[in-house]
Amino acid sequence: HRHAEIFGAIPGIELAAAIDTNLERARSFAELHGMTQSFGSLSHALEHGGFDAAVNSTPDAAHYATTLELIGAGVPVFCEKPLALKAEDIDPVIAARDAAGVVVSEAFMVTYHPQWLKVRALIAEGAIGTLRMVQGAFSYFNRDGSNMRNVADLGGGALPDIGVYPTV
Repeated sequence: HRHAEIFGAIPGIELAAAIDTNLERARSFAELHGMTQSFGSLSHALEHGGFDAAVNSTPDAAHYATTLELIGAGVPVFCEKPLALKAEDIDPVIAARDAAGVVVSEAFMVTYHPQWLKVRALIAEGAIGTLRMVQGAFSYFNRDGSNMRNVADLGGGALPDIGVYPTV
């Protein structure tokens, strides 16, 4: 939902399609966000075409394969973090991106959020003096055992989805 809200608010960006393994869920999401198309599979959406880029917000464990499929179809990808669960999977994504000549970017708040862009600018111009140390902590409350952030097989756990924020 948050990507649809963010991208839908950018002038010149039209959200064209929602894709989900559950077509009814895709239709509902598309209707909620003013999209004109919905698909029950990525392969069907790629066959249909009609979009210039994709936001990959599948469960973490599917990011790598879905991103490679999109790249293989020549579609630029903005992939929710983490781009991959294994470090050795990053080089194949980079190679595929380069071969296809498309943009691939990981949706990582610390890279793109305006507050962090401002922090970087202030540090670069020396507004807070010489940076000597950074200390970070991140926590959230989520007791739902079925939430993907708590299911290791879906890429959940202490680091992949939530715990990466203070590691940057």
